[in-house]
Formats: sequence, structure tokens, C-alpha cells
Amino acid sequence: MPNRNSTGGWWPSAALLLVFFAHTAAGQLNITTSSPLPAGTVGGAYSQSLVAAGGTPPYSDWKVVGGILPAGLSLDAANGRLAGTPTAAGTLSFTVQVKDSTGRSATKDFVLTIQAAPLLITTASPLPGGYVGQAYSQTLAASGGVAPHTWGLAEGTLPAGLTLAASSGRISGTPTAVGTSSFAIAVTDSARKTATKAFTLSIDPPALPSVQIFGLADSAEPAQQPVVRLTLSSGYPLPITGRLSLTFEPDAVNPSDDPAVAFATGGRHADFTIAANATEAHFPADSLALQTGTVAGTIRLRATFQTGGRDITPSPAPEKVSHVLRSAPVISTVQVENKTTSSFEVVVKAFSTPRQITQATFRFTAAAGASLQTTEISLSMTDLANAWFQGQESRSYGSQFTLRQAFTVQGDLRAIGSLSVTLINSIGASSAVGAG
Repeated sequence: MPNRNSTGGWWPSAALLLVFFAHTAAGQLNITTSSPLPAGTVGGAYSQSLVAAGGTPPYSDWKVVGGILPAGLSLDAANGRLAGTPTAAGTLSFTVQVKDSTGRSATKDFVLTIQAAPLLITTASPLPGGYVGQAYSQTLAASGGVAPHTWGLAEGTLPAGLTLAASSGRISGTPTAVGTSSFAIAVTDSARKTATKAFTLSIDPPALPSVQIFGLADSAEPAQQPVVRLTLSSGYPLPITGRLSLTFEPDAVNPSDDPAVAFATGGRHADFTIAANATEAHFPADSLALQTGTVAGTIRLRATFQTGGRDITPSPAPEKVSHVLRSAPVISTVQVENKTTSSFEVVVKAFSTPRQITQATFRFTAAAGASLQTTEISLSMTDLANAWFQGQESRSYGSQFTLRQAFTVQGDLRAIGSLSVTLINSIGASSAVGAG
């Protein structure tokens, strides 16, 4: 109640003023992210932000104060982000500390598992090819899993002569047969996880050694039969079958193929074999003769080769080229036929590689004690020869022909002791050949 003073007045009673300062204590600082952390994978990007609560934000100075982070990961001190690309599998434990703005700190233990990447065989199929008789080596590769890896053949078979190393995945050896193999390879890691992959691998014949064709000269004489041989410069590891083919390109005044240009065994193809590791070609006949014919032109021999059903002919194919040149006529025989008391025929068998005859000269020699008024007769043969060589019938004979020339004699036929014939073309004259 109010108090009375000495003057009779009233004054208020003393007031008691209580001031209360409220202090709310901050919550305890702690790291709220759960452990274990989400798992990562070797080789895969990883990111996980750690979270703090309580204390006095902002939070900073995140760091690992115990244990170690998985290899390839780091912790951002400013924001608590754990990130990177793990490089090794395993489960690791570590302790993280964080501070608030007043410097107070909190820690927490974490567990993080980094899983191995999926086990895969990364080598591409088909594998690089190999060759019979030549060393082969190819190492298969795998990714993921937990080393070490063990390799094995899961299905099929490797090419003959090759093996697979279990510890390294290396396929190696010396192939012994031509062919394409299909097989599956399995790889197993130390955690007993397995991956398989199908492969194909082709083994081809090796390249053929150099080839030589002997027996046919660069310039061949007409109407000859040279013996042809075919050899390899070195032995080949596989048996070979082959064919020697002949072509003819005429170069005559009256051009035409010559069917006489052929192998003596018949035709323009001759098959052969070469035994494994041998060098000499063997033909069905003991020796292979080639008829050069009687027409000017180019003879071309071309060889092709196979082994195990595969063509191994080099490119370009081995060839031998020979040229039958245009030359003067060649007389084979001269005969006198159909003789009477006053006439006879001279029959000349000859060939002319240009398929051309321009003149025939007949020379007569008197018998002993006799004389002849005419001793030489020259006749133009151009039109007659062209008519023959341009006709269809002549094509079966190359440049061969038979000339029949009739003569009538005034007087005693016995006065002619002998005769000879010379044929001429644009290249020159034949040798004189007497009647048989």
C-alpha cells in the first residue's frame, strides 16, 4: 500500500524490477548421415554428401581423423562431400570429424564397401588370324572381378597346335591345320565369379613361296615340244593342288588361234600336285611337254594353287610368257605325185608362222646327159595363200598348209633329174627342199 510521508503526502512504494535473460542452449553437434554408406563400384563415379546437425552452423573443416578412405575417393573439407572414382575393391572403416562455427566438433565412424566391377572378358572376337606353320600368340584380357584371374576353355576346341594358359589367358602355339574354330573362353576371379565369351579364330594357309616355271624360252621356236617344269623356291608345310593353264594370242598377218598350241597330254590345262614340304610339281604324265604350234603369237602359262580347299595363288598369279615370232616359211616335205608321161604334181607340205605365203619357186635340175629349157619357175602365192589362211578350214591347222602345183612337160619327163622348192613370205625365204 502507499506510504505517508512527513509532510503528509503520499509516495509510491519502491518497485522491484526483475529482468530475466532467457538463454536457450544450442543442440549438440553431430553427424547425421547413416553408416554404412551406400556402396560404390571400382571404376564407377561415386558421390555422397555427409550431413551435420546441431551446434552452430555453418559447418566446416570436414576431415578424416581415423582410418582411410577407399583409394580414389576424397572428402571435401568445405561441404563434406565424399567423391571420386574408386580404384580398388574392399570394405574400409574410417572416422570423419566436422566443426561448427564456434569450433566445437563432432565425429562419426563410417563403413564403406567398394565392390569389384562386373567381371568381363574385354578381348574382341574374332581373334586375329594365324597361319599354319607360323608361331601364334594372343593374350586375352578381362576387366572387373577380383584378381587374380584364372582362364579356361568352356566350350569347343582351339585350332590344332594352340593351347590356352590358365594363369595368363595367352593363346599360343604353332597351328597345324587350316580352318576356322569356334569356342568359348571362361575367366574366373578369386571370388569365384565367372564370365564367358564366344570367340572365332581362323587359321589360314601361309603365303606361297616364289614360283618358277622352267622349260619355255622367252622366244619359242615353232613346232617344238619343250618340257615344262614348275617349282617352289622352298618347301611349303601343306600339300598343294594346282593347275597350269595355257592361253595363246596370235600375232599373224592372217590371225587365228592355233589348236596345236597345247600340252602334249591334251588340252590347255594341266593339273599338278606338290607334296607337303616338297618343291617340285608333279603332273599326271612323267613329264609335261608343251606344243608351241606353228602360228606367230604369245603363249602364256599361268599357275594357280590351292590347299585344303583354299586358294593360295599369289597376286598376280605366277606366269611364264613366250613368243613364237613371225619367221620365214618352213618346208616339211616335197613329194612328186600323179606322174604321167607328160605331167606331174609337186606336193609341198609346209608352215608359215605369219600365216602368209607370197611366192613359191620351183627349181629343176637336168638328168645326166639331158638338158632343160626351163630350170626355174616362180609363182605368186599371195591370193591363193590368203584365200586358204582366211578360210574357216585352215583354222584347224594353224599355219600349216599343203600346196599342190601341177606341171606339164613338153618332151621327155625323164630329162628332169631332180627338183627343189623354196617358199617366200614377208619375213624371208625358206630353205630349198628337194623332192623325196
